[in-house]
Amino acid sequence: MALIKCGECRREVSDRAVSCPQCGAPVAARAVVTTQVTAKTFKRDLIVGTAILCVGLVVLVAGFREHTTPLVVVGALLAALGGICILVARFRAWWHHG
Repeated sequence: MALIKCGECRREVSDRAVSCPQCGAPVAARAVVTTQVTAKTFKRDLIVGTAILCVGLVVLVAGFREHTTPLVVVGALLAALGGICILVARFRAWWHHG
């Protein structure tokens, strides 16, 4: 374990610390990268869930317009699946990042 100077307050901080205990400035670049990488995963999951929800809503509306029960059922299931995907992604992001 080596001591390095904080970029903000210039006090000595452990090189393994995520942030300076004195001023709170991030010390290790790996903490920022890890958060950015995991945030991309959650954003991807949100985009996929939103796409499924949108497709489900389009199919649902098409089923109502054409009075086709199977399309309505498929559209409702896709919309529900998309909504669940969005909720799960939001919960995972909250659970992981606090």
